[in-house]
Amino acid sequence: MKSIIYNELRINQKPLLIWSIIMFLLAAFGGLEFSSLQGSFDVLLDAVETMPKIVRAFFGIYDELPLNTPIGQYACMQFWYALIAYAYAAYFGAYILARDEHRRTSEFLYTKPFKRSSIMAAKLSVAFIHIFALSALAAIGTIAFLLPGVGAMELVPQVLLTTVGMLWTQCIFVAIGMLCTALLNSYRKVIFGSFAIFAASFAISMYAELFGDFGFLNALSPIRYFRTPAVVLNGLSARFILLSLALIIALLIVAAAINKARDLRAG
Repeated sequence: MKSIIYNELRINQKPLLIWSIIMFLLAAFGGLEFSSLQGSFDVLLDAVETMPKIVRAFFGIYDELPLNTPIGQYACMQFWYALIAYAYAAYFGAYILARDEHRRTSEFLYTKPFKRSSIMAAKLSVAFIHIFALSALAAIGTIAFLLPGVGAMELVPQVLLTTVGMLWTQCIFVAIGMLCTALLNSYRKVIFGSFAIFAASFAISMYAELFGDFGFLNALSPIRYFRTPAVVLNGLSARFILLSLALIIALLIVAAAINKARDLRAG
């Protein structure tokens, strides 16, 4: 199993590097941009308040955390961090299982003396390493660039707490991606299906942001489980931690069962 993990880490260096660079540049740009705007936020806030609510929602501007406060500026950046992190989790969870069959190397891998469950566990471990690296980079970038620029180093605990919530949600999207690989019969369908679920979750999240929280909508969208204002003001929800854990376990069990029973396919 260790050999599979090492091999997968080596093979998948490039996508992690590309997405890490994107995350790093976003953190650096956001930190510098908000630092340069200090002192002019009262004027900017007047302009923001004239925006339609849908525009504010798409920019990660929350009523609970005003943009003229350091925590509101962090919440805005966290919105964009999360979009990158969740999109990558949905993609990589699907890609890492589907890649071998797409590249027609599955016959070689699955004829080695490893159980399919062990191979899936190894790939899941690599996926967790990837999403943890992205989440850690977002937190480090915030602490290195944004917080010093806005003079709010006291927000480090909130940054770490929201990063943990983001990581939980990433785990859900990885599990969704792996289930898509088990259910769908082609690489393109797998990637499209995983991204479609991510997009639907984002759409539900935006709907709830615009029209209010209808309760059940939160359960339908993993993006709502650890919403930044809720985590900052109330901490991580024990209810959503348990729901996330149950969902991740259920998705992975179903994916593993289907993956174990099905025939290998090409493409």
